[in-house]
Amino acid sequence: MADATITYLQNTGDGTNLSTYTFASQNFGTASADRHIICTVCGRSSDGGARTITSVTIGGTTAAENVDTTSSGNVCGIYIAAVPTGTSGNVVVVFNTTMGNADIALYSTTGVGSTTATDSGTSTSNPLTYALDVVAGGIAVAIATSDNGAATATWAGLTERFDDATTGGNDKSGASDAFATTQTNLTVSCTWTGSTRPLYAAASFPPVTASGPANLLKLSTNAKANISKVSTNPIANILKISTNA
Repeated sequence: MADATITYLQNTGDGTNLSTYTFASQNFGTASADRHIICTVCGRSSDGGARTITSVTIGGTTAAENVDTTSSGNVCGIYIAAVPTGTSGNVVVVFNTTMGNADIALYSTTGVGSTTATDSGTSTSNPLTYALDVVAGGIAVAIATSDNGAATATWAGLTERFDDATTGGNDKSGASDAFATTQTNLTVSCTWTGSTRPLYAAASFPPVTASGPANLLKLSTNAKANISKVSTNPIANILKISTNA
């Protein structure tokens, strides 16, 4: 089993009132047959009402939703899609109705064994926190937002990758890491210096399992046993024929 990897690429935002946001020509990093792109999404509704993320596509591929949460007009989500080819492409985020702004952050991963998170959680009070489980060899990612407009974030449990407050007066920050060993109830927290309607989501993903090589070994062992049996029987039969003749 090889450990999964995760690389932060960039974050970008759009401060206009839209229901569909197209983030064009986003950096996807180095192409790889086993590459997945993780997209974290956050935003603020135009009227303070509840919003949901309807869909996310990454390079034309529909991304799997793993966590999507909303509170007091803010929304956060974590999405992932297999995107093996290309070094850049569009990311399209669709909401159920008009937002005031939206932001995304992208991470390139390799060696991830499933687009279904092994664990995920959310939080709505500062400090934002969740006890996250991570499989040995797996990865973890988190996104946090606040619409204070001038807050900065401090992370624990994961390494901060960005801290930005440029789109529509919102603050957003992200963190990620890869883990060689199992993490049980890892405290992943984000503390804002100023907190207005904070929101947070975190998720972990497993590595590719070793079931493939194990099955090959089993097949090889069975084949060897069968070949030995076939090889022994013809010799016995030839000896019998020779004796009867």
